[in-house]
Amino acid sequence: MGINIGAFLARSWRDRQAIASGSIPRFAVASGGMLVSAAILWRFKRAIERPGSGGARNRVRERSSDVAPSALDAIPDWKRICALLVVFLIVIVFYMAFDQNGTTMLYFANDNTAWNVSGILSNAINPFWIIALTFPLLGLWKYLNKRGREPSTPAKMVMG
Repeated sequence: MGINIGAFLARSWRDRQAIASGSIPRFAVASGGMLVSAAILWRFKRAIERPGSGGARNRVRERSSDVAPSALDAIPDWKRICALLVVFLIVIVFYMAFDQNGTTMLYFANDNTAWNVSGILSNAINPFWIIALTFPLLGLWKYLNKRGREPSTPAKMVMG
């Protein structure tokens, strides 16, 4: 969340900054967002750790000894690795296009359409929607979870 708030603010302030200031102020805004996020995590880390668990490492050991094997454990490793490779390939292709959002696609749109899409609209829209939709989606997943209808993580990825 800190990265997206920093990205939104840095890109939104881009046009308001003097050209001579360069990118250092924009990186400072993003860094500030990450520091605030780290401080919030440190402050509330007790809420996400079990008391007396000794952190994440011991929590994994507790779960592995307390919980019976799941259906996922019955799937052979080679099938799981193949599934990961398919996901990796899809993600690679997605980010090859997505990371051109603020450059190649922006220039193409400016040169080949009558609508000027540069500025805040093109570069700050992604972090804005991530910030704006995070809490409503968390509420939706919590609501569906209470009713036993929350989709699996892969289903959420497909919806995204």
